[in-house]
Amino acid sequence: MKHGLILLFSILYHVTFAQKAFVELGAGFGNVLEADHNAAKGLLFVNGHLSLSKSFQGGIELATGGDLLPVSGTNDVQNNQVIVWPYSVRFNTAMLKARYRREKSFGILFLGIGAGINTYKRYVHASNTDQVTRHNLSGVAEIGIALEHDVTASIRYHSKGKTPSFEGSDESGSTISLAEEKVSAIYFTLAYRLSFD
Repeated sequence: MKHGLILLFSILYHVTFAQKAFVELGAGFGNVLEADHNAAKGLLFVNGHLSLSKSFQGGIELATGGDLLPVSGTNDVQNNQVIVWPYSVRFNTAMLKARYRREKSFGILFLGIGAGINTYKRYVHASNTDQVTRHNLSGVAEIGIALEHDVTASIRYHSKGKTPSFEGSDESGSTISLAEEKVSAIYFTLAYRLSFD
């Protein structure tokens, strides 16, 4: 098993560095489109791409994020309820991505798409559990530009599936209610590009 893993990483290393490849380390901010008021989100990501041809690239991205402005929920004292705001969740995403690119005098324009798995995590502080999770299929569409000095900027639309749902109670006996909601978001991102030509 150990020798097999060493061989696998060796193959991946040589394939990666034998072709035009790059890694991007980036961050972004955006907002949930379905929310009835501000649901600002932050995003951190790392991705790696290989040039499949002059115009096409393929790769993988790992991302994590959550609230920029946390909202815990609303308390209905009369009915002894805690209604948890469904859009206040953390997320982790892994996806395969493809880019079509065109070189211009001011940089490289690109269009990107991706698909993968998104995992939501929400802390509920109930008597029988601290958090709930949900896995969804996830998709992204992106338009951006690779500038000089190894900087990449983009705007992306991200469909992330539905948030987790939960019904329970806390130690004081208050009912905790979390409804599932569909989530999509728009992000503006900046990344630093490490090239391996």
